[in-house]
Amino acid sequence: MATISNTDTHDITVEQGKTYIETFTCQVLTNPALPWDSITNPYIPLDLTTYNVRMQVRKTYDTATTEIYAVNLTTTGAVIRFTKVNNTGVITLTLIPEDTANLRFTGDSATYVYDIELAHTTQDIVLLVSKGSFIINRESTR
Repeated sequence: MATISNTDTHDITVEQGKTYIETFTCQVLTNPALPWDSITNPYIPLDLTTYNVRMQVRKTYDTATTEIYAVNLTTTGAVIRFTKVNNTGVITLTLIPEDTANLRFTGDSATYVYDIELAHTTQDIVLLVSKGSFIINRESTR
């Protein structure tokens, strides 16, 4: 489980054709105007009720097409599924074996870039993970 702030870099490594599950906990300061203090200004879970989670995985940041898509987008490739527990700030990212089994590799692994955004219903966008490597290791047993 990762506790993430909006400036974090977080790498993900997935084994092709295997289930991958990762849980993120989104937290905010009790009073954002004050510095963190474990007693007077602790982090509390972000209520995700009015947020949608979105993520795209691309070969490079400049690549026009996505390789792996968030579930709420039109897809032709692998799908990322998000579930959230609204008042706890918990988001679970899930890839099932079928999502990565048909991806093609030129080597033993493929490295992509990604970020995760929280889109508020007011159109505000919050970066949950600002950047990271998304690595998929090729499977040999099929």
